[in-house]
Amino acid sequence: DLHPRVRRQRQMCIRDSLYILHGDYGLGDADYAYILRENQIKDYIYYRYASIYEGVDKDKAKQIANQALQFVDDRFTYYPNIIAVLEG
Repeated sequence: DLHPRVRRQRQMCIRDSLYILHGDYGLGDADYAYILRENQIKDYIYYRYASIYEGVDKDKAKQIANQALQFVDDRFTYYPNIIAVLEG
């Protein structure tokens, strides 16, 4: 058994590299939706999800960052990063 943080990191790396960066957006999006549902660290996960799309589809990255604002505000560590995606 991996520590939950390490397991979550590995899950996101798989989504990023195997799915989204290789064009399987549907599966990558579905898997990120699952990770977001099952975890409380929404700011980091949303930032990671949006940032992977910055190099693929800027509009999609901004859409994801905008969705994050339902759960994330300036009290969260990755809030400035999410705002930077929106402004990018």
